[in-house]
Amino acid sequence: MVSICSMDRATFLHRIFSRRYGEEVADSLIKGFHESTRRQQEHAWRAFQDWIRSRPITILSLLLLLQFIRWLRFQKNFVSQTIASYKSASALWIKEATSLDLSDPHFTLLLKSLFLEKPPQRFPEIRWNLTKVLQFLR
Repeated sequence: MVSICSMDRATFLHRIFSRRYGEEVADSLIKGFHESTRRQQEHAWRAFQDWIRSRPITILSLLLLLQFIRWLRFQKNFVSQTIASYKSASALWIKEATSLDLSDPHFTLLLKSLFLEKPPQRFPEIRWNLTKVLQFLR
C-alpha cells in the first residue's frame, strides 16, 4: 500500500501499464483521458489515499473496497451519486492493480442501499408569475 499512498494516480497507472505493455504503449494509454476526466479521477484517488493511510492494509480486497464506499458515505458524507462517480473514476486503476471488477453486483447493491437510505433531496419547484414580477419592477 505504500506505493499507492506515495504517488499520484497517473504515475501509479503508468507504472502498471509499463510493466504490462511497455513504456510507449503506457505513455499513449495515460494520454487517453480528457483533462476533466483526469481531475475527477484524481479526486477519487486522493480520497482513496486518505482512507488507506489510516488503515494497516497490505492487500486490497472486495471487502476493503466496499468499506471504502461506506467510508465515503458515512465519514465524508457524500451522496450516492458522488460515490457512484468516485467508483467509476476508480474502476480502471482498481482493476489493473487488483483484478477486482467494480461492476461486481456487491458494489451495485451497496450503492443502491446507500441511495435508499438517503435519497437525493428534491427541491420544491418555484412557481412565479412573470406578469406580477414585471408589474412590480415598474
